[in-house]
Amino acid sequence: MVPAQRSGHSRRPREWLLWQRPKRFIAFLLVGEAIAITVLITATAYSPRPDLTDVVRFLILAAGATIHIQLTRRQEARRRNRGLRGVLIDLTAVWIFPAALVLPIPLIIALVALVRAQRWFSARRPAHNFLFSSISHALAASTAHLAYTALGPRDWGLLDGWQFVVEFGLIVVAALVYEAVQIVYVGSIIALNSARPTMQSSLGTKADNVLEAVTIGLGAV
Repeated sequence: MVPAQRSGHSRRPREWLLWQRPKRFIAFLLVGEAIAITVLITATAYSPRPDLTDVVRFLILAAGATIHIQLTRRQEARRRNRGLRGVLIDLTAVWIFPAALVLPIPLIIALVALVRAQRWFSARRPAHNFLFSSISHALAASTAHLAYTALGPRDWGLLDGWQFVVEFGLIVVAALVYEAVQIVYVGSIIALNSARPTMQSSLGTKADNVLEAVTIGLGAV
């Protein structure tokens, strides 16, 4: 879930499109990013160190995400050009959400950085929008990871019977946390950028949210 707006790049800071936004938008963006970055740094500091299994999982997800992004660059550029305003569903959640389930936070953030760095070339969006949405992905995935691990997930290879249902429920909770963070964080700034915000313009259409749910669901699989 990202704000969908046309690019307005400039090398001169005074000419950045950011300063043309409403003051409430600028304030929320700067404060929100500061808080999010603080949360990510703190979570990273307390996260366990990645082991070899984590690195292998990271490489698998990174390879899959890279292939996906490179093979869909043209289609993604066309889709983004059609979504000039409001909500645009970023399909890379299919790789980022599973990272939230199986990777420690440092590697989650690394995967988000890798994915978003590649997306930059087809994004065609103002830098402040792109950075904000990138941080939102990292924050949502890290928060979902913390929620999931706090619930005490178990190794799927050791589960039987109703334990599978319980474990599936934990994944659903993590998915809801991931989506909730995206809705609150991104939806709020979209609303603040509009003179007359509506639920649809801020949170997306029913089709948008179904697409987001399907994307996250595929990632969980």
